[in-house]
Amino acid sequence: MDRGNYNAIYEDPNFLELEPSDSENSLNVDEYQKAPSLEFDEQLASAQLQLKELKKQEEEIEKQKTELEHLRQMQNSFNRGKVEMTDNLQHAITLLERERLDAEQRILQYTRAQSIFNRTLEEITSLSPEDSNHSELHTQLEIAGNVIDDAREEYVRTLKHLDSLNSSEELSDNDTSSNLKVGSKSTTTFFYWFRSGFAFSLPLIVFATVAYTVYRFLLN
Repeated sequence: MDRGNYNAIYEDPNFLELEPSDSENSLNVDEYQKAPSLEFDEQLASAQLQLKELKKQEEEIEKQKTELEHLRQMQNSFNRGKVEMTDNLQHAITLLERERLDAEQRILQYTRAQSIFNRTLEEITSLSPEDSNHSELHTQLEIAGNVIDDAREEYVRTLKHLDSLNSSEELSDNDTSSNLKVGSKSTTTFFYWFRSGFAFSLPLIVFATVAYTVYRFLLN
């Protein structure tokens, strides 16, 4: 190109533009450096936010874990209590049913014994050989003595039967509470002393009856 004919307007349209100054270059460098810094701050803030959310989620998970553990313990406690009380109640119901049947049987036997004793007592109290005349006195006294002997045998036999019931009750009470055992022993003791007292008194009663009869006869 012929530099003599060079026209700057036509050949270089940007010839009027000024070269950037040092201040402009420095500004551009600062803006270029600030861009990554802002991006890093945004990333850091985002990471901190995510960390905060993760921590919150972790706390929520721990809370749920604690609640689940508490529920598990409550469920286990309920299951153990249910099994324990079910066994206890079933066992108690079985024992009470057996005790009820035994009690009904004892009541039946006691009622029967009471009826026998009432009948025997009426027979004894109705005896009055002293009202017989002299010729019949011996016979009436023998009859009265036989009634007394029969009453004694019936009395002893009935008490033995009641004692056998109480002995069976003591054996069955090994699986029940101690207060039932005490009641059974008290009942047995009562029957023992009741029977012993009657056995000790019966000869005296017979002797007194005979003596009174002879006395009345002699008075007549």
